[in-house]
Amino acid sequence: MVDIVLTILCLSGFIYASHRWLKIDSSYAPLFSVSLLGILLFIFAVSNQLETGSRVLIYTGYMLSAVCVIDVWKNKSRDQLFIPFKIFMIFVLLVVLSYLITLGMQFTVIDDYVYWGIIGKYLYFNNHLPDANTTIIARHLAYTPGTSLFHYFFYTIDGKYSPAISYFAQNMLLISAIFVVIKKESIQKSLVLLCCLVIFLTLFSGSVFTKLQVDYLLSIYCFALLWIYYREQPTFITILTISIPVCFLFLIKEIGFVLSLLIVVIIFFDLIFQKDLEQKTKIKFIIYIVLIGGLLFFLKQTWTEHCQIMGFGKFNSAVNMDSIKQSFHIFSNPDIQKGFLIFLKDIFIGPADRLNIPYIFWYLFIIFVWFKILGKQSNYTKSRYILLGKILSVSFIIYLVMMYFLQIIVFKIGTNGGQTIGLTRYLNIFFSQIVFFLSLLYIEQLLLSRQASNKASFSFILVVILVLGFSRVETTLRLEDHYKTAGLVSQKIENYIDKDKKQSICIVPGSNDNHLWIKLLYHLFPSNINHGAFPVKTREIFLSKLSQYDYVLFNNPSKNIVKWVSPFIEQPIKQPGETQSYYKINTQKRSKTDSGNMWFEEKKIRLEKLF
Repeated sequence: MVDIVLTILCLSGFIYASHRWLKIDSSYAPLFSVSLLGILLFIFAVSNQLETGSRVLIYTGYMLSAVCVIDVWKNKSRDQLFIPFKIFMIFVLLVVLSYLITLGMQFTVIDDYVYWGIIGKYLYFNNHLPDANTTIIARHLAYTPGTSLFHYFFYTIDGKYSPAISYFAQNMLLISAIFVVIKKESIQKSLVLLCCLVIFLTLFSGSVFTKLQVDYLLSIYCFALLWIYYREQPTFITILTISIPVCFLFLIKEIGFVLSLLIVVIIFFDLIFQKDLEQKTKIKFIIYIVLIGGLLFFLKQTWTEHCQIMGFGKFNSAVNMDSIKQSFHIFSNPDIQKGFLIFLKDIFIGPADRLNIPYIFWYLFIIFVWFKILGKQSNYTKSRYILLGKILSVSFIIYLVMMYFLQIIVFKIGTNGGQTIGLTRYLNIFFSQIVFFLSLLYIEQLLLSRQASNKASFSFILVVILVLGFSRVETTLRLEDHYKTAGLVSQKIENYIDKDKKQSICIVPGSNDNHLWIKLLYHLFPSNINHGAFPVKTREIFLSKLSQYDYVLFNNPSKNIVKWVSPFIEQPIKQPGETQSYYKINTQKRSKTDSGNMWFEEKKIRLEKLF
């Protein structure tokens, strides 16, 4: 429990400073603080000062916590402390609950191994961002590193690397975002809203407290920013509060840049149409918003330049003007037409959530709730909400067009497949936050018009605890055998490889688990694992590529591969009951002459079985 105490102390210091000195509301201070830490860690990382900067931030957090304790002690006789005790305890209880949920967590889906696992491991053992010489898959190095850097920060606090720490660290970002609904004036009502938010999150994104894919973080961050801005009056403190989280959105995931721009645009136009602000104040606030947009573009440009210097390419460059024009040939191209109809079907009657409720239901739900909310607002608030609705509607249509390009151009639906790929996940990055925002407004203003009772609060809390408990059990139950296999095989391999130097280990195809190489890349890092499909078209190509490695793992190899390597081994490649066979590759170069007496080198391969 020492690690959780240190974590709470460090974060509490920054939360205290944000609230005490910047006058940020106690419910919003956690979101501001973790976002600030994320941006500072990013700046330290691209400046190649990650280890030093992280330790400075950690010690700063501890010192601020000490100042906080002194402040509390001096003001203990006052009725109102700098942070309401109940609010602070709710935050601590959420942190402790998250810690308990993530105890002993292991990666359960391939995405965890691909990015958050391998990048986090690299950061901890090297104390800098990956460079071009690493064995990590090149296209993943262009991903924005915001959450991985936050994981690294927690590794540094705890003094060790662990997948469980990754989950716990990411949950701090989640907790800070959902915490914005807590208000000291109505704790019971706030708890009900928080519980409803967790339930909605789980409905749309699954077990959010036990997953590392960051799509749900983008949604909940956007929700939090909309909630803060429209629950408060447009003031300098309000704009300051949302400024840093808006910029951190981009660092969570690159598509977060689009969402950040959306928030900036919403606030920009809301300020322009504000009638209750003095002209000078309005102009000043608009300048602040423009500066926030400038900071956002600065972060994006900084990361773009870093990727260019390192030679990291874009994840996919298929989207260009020619491919975009081609995707509009709906009536002349049968494949495009088929893809368009599949896309259209899925955005209306496709499953929107984990209960497979179609999108059309949620569209109608939003319209119903929207008119109910507007009917209870003052003219001032109604005009703000109507403007917000217009911007969100236009933005959603633009976002749908972007999703169409992704499906048609990148995933080639209609050409290579008869169904969309990941549409629900990508679409809900934008869509689910709208459901969260309107649902909670409706619950607060119409269903919780009076103070919520303790009984209602405890009932919702119990439901959420059961949901979170089930999500932890579900995570354990869905750990399939092939995930365990990767860990067991890597332990065997580590007994034979030379740990003083990087090894090249070949994973031979033929396995029914196409992602074993990714999981072994994580487990055996920093040793080199071949990326993707190993060339097996001909015997000559296979053997020439094989000779470039130090070791080879055969995992349920095909009959052709068994036939090709049989002359080079003394024992059969596959004994009864075996699924994996591991060999050391010994190569010898020898000179030969052809009929024209020309000298050339030939590599002779011998495979020595290790297990």
